[in-house]
Amino acid sequence: MHFTAADLALHPANQSLSDLDGQVYAFQQESQKPAQFVAVLPIKQGELSSFHLMDTPAPERHGHRGGFTITQEGPLIHVETAA
Repeated sequence: MHFTAADLALHPANQSLSDLDGQVYAFQQESQKPAQFVAVLPIKQGELSSFHLMDTPAPERHGHRGGFTITQEGPLIHVETAA
């Protein structure tokens, strides 16, 4: 699903979407101007689905055994793997 931030300040690095059953879904920023986002969400045909925004912990900065590093620049997250 593609969506915009509208009047919200969305931060995919530390926010997620949650459905009524408590299942959590990550989303990512697709473009900055205008701020557009994308998520893979379970939508049932012919039914309305709702999701609420929730805070989630930020990802670890270093991977297992130093295999990768994660850095954040504003709303973007960069993953660098060992070559």
